[in-house]
Amino acid sequence: METGQSYKTTQSHGTILVETCKTLDEYRINSLRSGEGELFLKGIHSLCTPEKIMEVATHFGEIFQMRYKIDYYGRGRGFAYLQYIDITSSALALNSLSNRFLQNGLNVTVRVSKNIRELSLHGINTLAPQEVYQQLQKLFEFEKLTIYGYSPDCYQYNIRFENNAAACLAHLSLRTHIATDAASASAPRRYVAASFS
Repeated sequence: METGQSYKTTQSHGTILVETCKTLDEYRINSLRSGEGELFLKGIHSLCTPEKIMEVATHFGEIFQMRYKIDYYGRGRGFAYLQYIDITSSALALNSLSNRFLQNGLNVTVRVSKNIRELSLHGINTLAPQEVYQQLQKLFEFEKLTIYGYSPDCYQYNIRFENNAAACLAHLSLRTHIATDAASASAPRRYVAASFS
């Protein structure tokens, strides 16, 4: 994708990521990576391109990043996450970007992103909480792990991440790890559920 020299584009795990090439100070990057000012765009037609979304959205300011979600075939899944470098641009876009999309023939709704960054696990009855913690540390980075005990050997694990993107990647990693373990195990597959909370 060619979005101009001020942005770079990569694709991974069902996401086309368009990021600024602009150098930002560490404080600003940390604020943005934590989800500050993130907008959720929904109702994007499956044939609408990330370039078109960027073209319309840049009217309100410089974009820090856009995560455009795609399916297995590379078609849009109907939603994206967008962040502006400047929080003022984000506030302006929240109020006016939907109308700007309509003017360009796109029926896209703009809302504040919930930025869900927690993952809940339950059904891990064969490992002690300390063992689950150690296994999770091997798989991915997380900010906090909270464990709730409901009865002996019955726990729920809430894992907090830096942002929604990190939680989504961890969810994918966890599902892959569980599938790999289940395929190689001689014992019956144990039930493990992972969901966003």
